[in-house]
This record gives sequence, C-alpha cells and structure tokens, in this order.
Amino acid sequence: MKQVIDFTESLKDSPSFRNSLEEVHSDLEVLETKLTQIVKSVDDMFNKGQTYLSANVKLILGLEDLSNYFRNDFEIKNVLGKTVECLRDVMQFHNTLLDQARRSIRENLNTFIHKDIKQLKERRREFQKVSTDFDSALYRTSIAPKYKISDCKEADECLAHVKTTFSHVAFDYVCQTNDIMCKRRFEILDTMRSFLNAQNTYFHQGYEYFTKECDCFMKTLTEKINIINANMKKEEEKTKSMQKDLITEDRILSQFPVQLRKSENDSILQEEQIEGYLWRRTTTKIKPWVRRWFVASENSVKYCKRENLDDWTTLEPDLRVCKVRLISDNEKRFCFELMSPRKVHLLQADSELDCTRWICVLQKFISQALTCQINRESQLTSQNSPKSSPQRNLEEFLSTTNTGKHESNSKVLQLLPGNDKCCDCGAHQPQWASINLGITLCIKCSGVHRSLGVYTSKIRAVHLDVWDKTLLRVMAKLGNSIVNQIYEAEVDENVIKAVPESNSIERETWIKSKYVSKSYVKKLQNSDEVLRSGKRRWIVKKRKASRLDDISTSSESSLLVIGADLAPTPPDNDAFGDDNSSETELDDQSVEIEDIDAFNPNVLLYRAAEARQPKVILEALAMGAEINFKYEEREGKTSLMAAVEVGSQVATELLLLNNANIDLKDSRGRTALHHAVLNNRKGNASQLIKRKANFRSVDEDGKDPLQIALQNESADIVALLRMAQMREEMSDDDDSSMLTQAINEFTENDADAP
Repeated sequence: MKQVIDFTESLKDSPSFRNSLEEVHSDLEVLETKLTQIVKSVDDMFNKGQTYLSANVKLILGLEDLSNYFRNDFEIKNVLGKTVECLRDVMQFHNTLLDQARRSIRENLNTFIHKDIKQLKERRREFQKVSTDFDSALYRTSIAPKYKISDCKEADECLAHVKTTFSHVAFDYVCQTNDIMCKRRFEILDTMRSFLNAQNTYFHQGYEYFTKECDCFMKTLTEKINIINANMKKEEEKTKSMQKDLITEDRILSQFPVQLRKSENDSILQEEQIEGYLWRRTTTKIKPWVRRWFVASENSVKYCKRENLDDWTTLEPDLRVCKVRLISDNEKRFCFELMSPRKVHLLQADSELDCTRWICVLQKFISQALTCQINRESQLTSQNSPKSSPQRNLEEFLSTTNTGKHESNSKVLQLLPGNDKCCDCGAHQPQWASINLGITLCIKCSGVHRSLGVYTSKIRAVHLDVWDKTLLRVMAKLGNSIVNQIYEAEVDENVIKAVPESNSIERETWIKSKYVSKSYVKKLQNSDEVLRSGKRRWIVKKRKASRLDDISTSSESSLLVIGADLAPTPPDNDAFGDDNSSETELDDQSVEIEDIDAFNPNVLLYRAAEARQPKVILEALAMGAEINFKYEEREGKTSLMAAVEVGSQVATELLLLNNANIDLKDSRGRTALHHAVLNNRKGNASQLIKRKANFRSVDEDGKDPLQIALQNESADIVALLRMAQMREEMSDDDDSSMLTQAINEFTENDADAP
C-alpha cells in the first residue's frame, strides 16, 4: 500500500507533514461532496423509476381497457393480452434493477461517507487537540527559568508526556488517513461493479425473456403486420389512382357542361342535376354574402345550409322563365346572375371553371325545360336528334357576353405562330393561356400549370376573362413557337413529350421538367467560352428578337450582338399596338456595350429590359436570372426600373407578371414608381399604381413620387397619384372601384398612344 503521508514526517511534525494533512483533508471533503451527490442522484433515480413503474401500471390498465373494447376481435385482444403480460414481467425486472442499483450504490457509499470519513474527522479533531497541547507544553518549557529547578523539571516531564501522546495520536491519524485514501478506490470500484452487475442481470433477463418466451409470438405478429401493411398499400395505391382519375375528370368537367344522358328506355331525358357550393348575395347588411350548398335539377334550383341537409330553400322553382349570364363588371370574381321575372339572384363560384360549368349547365337546363314544354308529345322523336356538344354550348354562352372583345382576344392570340395548338401537348384550339409565359394551353395542360402555383405560371381563360391591351401586347410579342424555342431548346429524342392523349402523370412530368426544372433550356455561354470565340464585348440590340441563338456580328468582329437579324413579328400581331413610349425609339448606338466579363443571365435580363426585348427577357429568366437582381453598375437598379426608364409597357408588364418586386429600391432609395415619374412615363406609372405600388415611399432626398411629379409639372402623373391617394382613403367605399377604373383607363389610353 502506497503511503499518502510519510510516518517519519509525522514524528517530526514538519511543515510538509502539516501541508500533506491539509491537502488530504481538502481532497476528502471534495470526495465526500461528490459521493453525497451521487447518493442523491441514485435516490432520485429510484424515485423517478418508481414514477415510471406507476405510469406503466396506468398503461397496463389502459391496455386492458382497450382489450375489452376489442373483445369481439380475438386477434387484437390476444395481442393486447400478451402485451400486458410482457409489460408486467418487464416491470418486475425493472423493479429488481432499481432495488439492486439503489442498494449497491447507496449502502456502500453511505457506509464510506458516514462511517469511515466520519471517524477520520473525529481522529482529526483529536489530533488537532493534542497538537495544541503539545504546542502549549513546548511554550511552557521555553519560558521556565533555569534557576527554578522544580519548574524546569515539571515542564520537562509534562513535555515528555505530551510528546509521547502526540506521537501516538499522529501515528494513528496518519495510518487511518492512509487507509481511507486507499480504501476509497476499493469502495468506488466495488460499488460500480455491483451496479453494473445489476444492469447486466436486468438486460440479460430481458433478453432471455424476449428471445425464448416472446420470440415466436413476435414473429407471428410481424407476419400479420406485414400482411396488413401490404393490404394497406394496395388500398392506398387504389385510392390514389381513383383520386387522380377524379381530378382528371373534374378538370375536364369543369371546362365543359355536364353531358345529357339517355334514359334506359330512350323515351325521356333523365332529371340530371349539378350540385356544389356557391356564394349567394343576400339583402341583409350584417352578412351580405353567405355560402350554401346548391342543387340545380332539370327545372329548379334549390339550396340548403351545410349543417342542415333536411331544410331546403327553393331559389327558383321554374327555370323556363329564367336566364343566366356572366357578370364581368362586379368587384368580385367568378360571379353570375340567375334572373327571373320576380328576382335577380347574384351568385359567386369558387373558381372560374366552376363558374363556367354552372352557367353552361344552367343554360342547358333552361333550354331543356323549354324544349320539354314545347315538344312534350314528341319526346321519342326529339331524343334521336343530335345533341349539342359541350364545346358548342360553351361557344353559345361566350357569344352572349362581350363578343367583340373575346373575338379580338382569340384573333390576336391565334395569329401568333404555333398558338393554334397547345404549347405543351399540341392539342387543337387551346382555350387557356399562361400570361407570364406568353403561351396558349389546352384545358388539361392548364390544370397542371395551375398546380405549379402562380409564381411559376399564371393561367387565364382566353374567352371568359377580360384582357387589357397591355397584356395582349405581351402575348403578341411571344407565342408558343418562340417560347418553345426557349424551353425546348435542348430536347433530345429520348425525352417523352406530352401529346393530347397523354395521361395525367406523363403530362405533369413533362410540364414540370419543362417549366420548373427547366431541363431543356439552353444554358448561357460563360465568359470564357465567348472569349474563345473571339468576342470581347456584347450588346442587346433594340430590335425584335426571339432567341439568343440568333446573333450576328456587327462591323466590329469582337462584338457579340444579341437580338440582331431576328425574324420580324407578323404584322397581324400588332393589332393591339407596339411597345410604345412617349419618346422616339432610340437608335442602336445609344445602347450601352457591355464587357464580356458581365455576360451572365442577370445582366442580360437588365439589358433586355433596357432594350425593350420581351423575348430576350423571357429567355434570361429561363436561364436562371433573378427577377429582382440589382445592377450595381447602374446604381443598384432592377430590370423593372430599366423597363420603366425607357417607357416599355410590354417589358414592364412581363416583368410584373413574373413576380418582379414593385417596391424594391435602388442605391438612391428610388422605386420603379420614382423612375416612372422622373422620366415622365405616364403609362408605366399607371401600370405600377394599378398594382398598388407604394406612392408614399421617399428617396434619399426625402421626396416621394408626388413631390417629384409636382416639381416636374407632370399633370397626368400628378392626377394619377392623387387618384391613388383617394382610392386608398376610400378603400371600403363604392367610389374606390370608380377610381380604379379611371387608373386603368390611363394605361389603356397610353397603350393606344401613337
């Protein structure tokens, strides 16, 4: 046994001996504190373990109660019973573990703390007392006068006695200290061995229990669960397949009216019905619009509340005297009227597809009711006559609502190359359009585009929606052929493209890879590749361009010209005006030439907007340009600000449709509206104000757009900004819609400007 304190030093009572005693004493105090904390932790573990076991008891009671619930399902009841049995056995193992762990640690450590260390402390106090007596005897001896023989003798005898006592006590104290310092290692290691043995016993019992007694049960249970899981997956796949079929069917039916079905005996038409939720405007002021479940049958329309299916209210009992029409001048979307001699009912659908479906089906029911009344006696003959196709019903409906404008929409869109077919699958006569991509789509592809979200594709009906001239001019500058040259530039022969007969999965895969992943867009050459071709600088010409491949070399052989020598836009496409501005078209020399180091999609987007090139703008976005990129070389301006500065309404509209931030500021604190006012761009200003641009934003000089307009004496723009202020102040009034209409007229009038 290695001595912690040297016995020889204890007899000398040297300073090193005293220092060693203090170090040992401090070390034992620290050890005592840590061991006491461990004992408390064990007690806490035991208490928490008892709480855990109590919770297990509650779980067992709950499982027994659940087993009673499944008393008629013997399979589940047997599994629950076996689970309860396992839990009870495991609880017993756990209880044994807690008891052994507590006993092995708590009893051993408490004995060491409260017996061994306590005895050492008592021995220390005894040593300190004897040490004090020894010091006193030494002092007494030192002060005894030598001429008093008796006093000196008495002092010497007392010192000899105390010194002997001090030697024995010091020796015992050192021995006990050395014993405890060695014993502490044994006590701690023995305690840990007992604790680990308890843990080993616990886990070994659990392993033996589950491998021998529960192994067969667990295997059987696993096989049953696998069978159930396989059946669930089959049902899930079946449900998903049904859901896709229903979605596809719903997309088709939402575009066309419900077709008439023949009765089994081919004598009369069955009483078909259309049903769904509609908003209905009431005459009350508290809740003017209510949502009800409507059912339209052959000759009547009725509705009820969602909570009470038994309480029906008849909206119109006789459809023969009714008329239905689309409402386009209402502030709400998807509205239509059902009119009868006694009342006009204003209804609102949840989407434009539902609105179209309701209108077409109601028109069919009205026509059917009138036909049945006139030809009641000749029903057998009339049922053999050809029925109106869904498309014809839709065309008849469209011909009754704002025909001139719809025909203009269709004309300008169909004159564009490739727009007579769907841009994605090639289906004939597309009736939908993606306004931010500039393409026309069939009903099936438009449904997929809607699922991509408005950030990727904004869908609008060619016929049913109202189109302003600026939007039509954007569509006229693009078209299916041009857009497909961009988004299908690198489609190889192995790619499966969508066709009109494609299923929903193939169609969705093709459209997502085309517009979301942009897998077939030609990547922009990097500056190194362009330098190797001998080009040192580049420029976007202010001419009609369609693709970046169509480039030519100017008189300067080192200049890369983007947008030169492109096929001109067909004359018919300018039916709604070119991209006009209040200034004369800038010549080519006024366009700034860029160094080839700045040849990237972001700068290309900025320069394309500056050059009024909507086709190059779209291709730059397809190549990954950031719509809100700030060009630090031009005071941190965005492409939207560049389009506004040159007065291009088409480029401005295209950028706004592709989610350009309308209120973003440049390095001078100016927004796009600031630049429109500074450059006196009335049409662009009205575009921004129509989209509720922040007209109160101030630049670094503390000026808002109205202050700048007043300073520049721009009367029209001042009027626009003041109307925007009035619209904001009376946002809840009916006059607000009048002001909005007036602001829109500014854009329309400026689009017609020569």
